[in-house]
Amino acid sequence: MGTLRIDGDWTTAGFAATVAGVAVVGCWVLGLENSATIVSIAVPALLLLRSTCPVYLDGTGSIQLAFDVHRTSCVHSLIEYEEVVEVDDVFAQFQTIFLDTQDQRLALFKHRVVPRKWLWPYYSLDQDFDSKKHFFKHQEPTTRDALQEWLSSEMNRGLAIDRPLWELHVFAELQVETGQAATALVFKYHHCYADGFHMGRLMQEAARPLGEKLATSGTKRAPAKGVSTLCLIGRSITSLWKLLMLPQDPAGPLKPATFTSPSIPKHAVWHLSELSVKQLKAQGRKVGCSINDLILAGVAGALREFTQKNGASFPNPQAAVWVSLQPPNRMFSEATPISWGNSTLGVVYLDLPLNAQAPTTRLQAIQASTSSLVGSAEPLLANKIMALFGTLPAAISVRLWNLVAFKTTVSISNMPGPQYEGYEFLGHPIANASFWVPPIGTAGIFITVLSCSGRVGCSMCVDSRLMSKHQASHLIGRALDNELLALS
Repeated sequence: MGTLRIDGDWTTAGFAATVAGVAVVGCWVLGLENSATIVSIAVPALLLLRSTCPVYLDGTGSIQLAFDVHRTSCVHSLIEYEEVVEVDDVFAQFQTIFLDTQDQRLALFKHRVVPRKWLWPYYSLDQDFDSKKHFFKHQEPTTRDALQEWLSSEMNRGLAIDRPLWELHVFAELQVETGQAATALVFKYHHCYADGFHMGRLMQEAARPLGEKLATSGTKRAPAKGVSTLCLIGRSITSLWKLLMLPQDPAGPLKPATFTSPSIPKHAVWHLSELSVKQLKAQGRKVGCSINDLILAGVAGALREFTQKNGASFPNPQAAVWVSLQPPNRMFSEATPISWGNSTLGVVYLDLPLNAQAPTTRLQAIQASTSSLVGSAEPLLANKIMALFGTLPAAISVRLWNLVAFKTTVSISNMPGPQYEGYEFLGHPIANASFWVPPIGTAGIFITVLSCSGRVGCSMCVDSRLMSKHQASHLIGRALDNELLALS
């Protein structure tokens, strides 16, 4: 039995202490000795207190809760089983593994969050916890189109704040392409509890690998060579300057002029690529790039096609690409402790080369951008800046966050897929898996990528003011496949 571990902010505390040190020097220069003393003691002390007390949300989770007053910023994970399974058995398995256990590492499933305007939000045990309020059975036969419509509407439905912010929906009979039926489940939870990387590790408690472990061969970049401390400081300053001076993308066919809201419909669509993981790896080796580069170049090409059809011309848009600060081989390792939170969630910013005409030119531009980020401090600094926003009172942080957080046009998250040929989840073999995160602010497009059972699944949630459902389905489906095929 483990103890409850909610990732803390030790590195945030260190980073904040450095910032506090700079503030102290500024106070001394200005002759404000008393202010310098207060800053030097109070800021590090408060952050260290927070990091050692797991009852508080981490800084990144706090800001995600603060700006989301409707509690719609949820991760929606779809798992499709290979066949029809008993719905009550799925619920019983979840109940046994995650709710009836005495393992305190899983205790947050029974904890709600308490937002506060001036103080830090915290977790509180739901004394009236009832799993029936979180389990939802959809017994009627469902088509993919109907499930897609349901998912689209879910992107705007917030979760009740008086209970833990998660739900499990099971669709008893989903009609699949083969004409047969299979059961599907959707696990919905608020992002303030955990990022997808942490939750993926946690969900491994209910998974069992099937078949052989997949080969990880492919084109990999050489690790960054050892550099001097002075060089590291220089890189950190350069990365920090880039983050602080990030320009604002203009409104256009891919970016709304005003903030989205729950009253504005969203389109949630998904597609299994024609190219398998094996084919993409071979393609990457052939052209000397990673699968991630191929997908980013494919996304750029698909977005270019959409804008050209609309007769639009504008500067290359920026994409916020979400990454884990943990290396992939450790992210989902059984040796990695189960934890909650968003403390290892980082982000890098890339220009998507929509103005490049040839697919190979776009790929080369993407490769140049991603290669420049090897050894960069940008993901870590972005993580700490988000965490620092979360240490401020919500009444202040939300106003500042809304001024600086939505400069990009597109958000992209590429989750590592299962490392085996197949998996059981909650006792049954799965066929496919996908996930969605609704767009927020003026970043109106959120694209997610997840490989499962040797196939690459691409999903997208988009503000309906930007495109129709048909356009969204074409962009993430046929248009993206065409771009990937053009790079082979």
